[in-house]
Amino acid sequence: MTGEPDVRVHGRELLCERSRLVTVRPDRAGSRVLLHVGTTPHAGLIQLTPELARRAADAIRLGSTTELEGTCLTGRRWLTIEHTRWRMLTGLAVRGPYTNEEPIGVERSQAGLLADALERVAGSIVSHRAHRAAPVGDDLLWVRRHGRWLPPRHHTEERCWQLWLDAVPAGSPFATLAPGTRYGVCDGHRARTRRIRQLVTVNRVLRCAVSTPDQAEAELAAFLGAVGRDLTVESWQREAHAHRFTVDRPYQLCAWTHGDPETVSLALPEGSRFSPSGWLRISGSQLTED
Repeated sequence: MTGEPDVRVHGRELLCERSRLVTVRPDRAGSRVLLHVGTTPHAGLIQLTPELARRAADAIRLGSTTELEGTCLTGRRWLTIEHTRWRMLTGLAVRGPYTNEEPIGVERSQAGLLADALERVAGSIVSHRAHRAAPVGDDLLWVRRHGRWLPPRHHTEERCWQLWLDAVPAGSPFATLAPGTRYGVCDGHRARTRRIRQLVTVNRVLRCAVSTPDQAEAELAAFLGAVGRDLTVESWQREAHAHRFTVDRPYQLCAWTHGDPETVSLALPEGSRFSPSGWLRISGSQLTED
């Protein structure tokens, strides 16, 4: 998926009548709808899940006033949609802890184009996810990338957990991961020399919603403790992935354990590319053994 704007709609600031541009496009990872409302590159930008983008499109079409919570690089942001009957405009504003942009008024004809674009981009993201997740054969295998692991250094599949916001990361197995799922562990060599070094089979899975990073740590510690594995405060704090989550927000947690790994050396197909989530799904028939 590309990051090019799907539509450009002209509006104007309600207070001083200056012309402004409103754009809609998918993000480069193909998992969010980016809506830019305002004057500066980042202040008026909000990331919406496909579900929220569709709700925004419905609110614009129906003429209802609503506020939707999205995200940005620095945390939470809110999209406010209001309708001014006396000027027949749809007002759009993006607000957050560090931004408070003036509302942008969009004429109803242009607002219809904006709603169509939100619906269209959201639909393309959902279709893209379904295409990547849909099985095309019985021999499909998920492969997980470990960028810092370079053989012959000994490797163990230690961090079997993932924390994320909103929708399941695109191109990942977290929604379908279950006991009995088998996946490969890939080393961190350069793209054309990577190998699957281990095959592991999942035996236990935890999925839950948490509201703080501390709650995620507690849930993970209890899950691992049930099989005799410790998650100390020090090990959690040393984990670079955990450092990304410092704000109290609704998160989704998926954790799993597995049996003894099988050591292998399987070359990935030419041109294989991992998704931003760090996973790749390929056909087992494409793998070649060294």
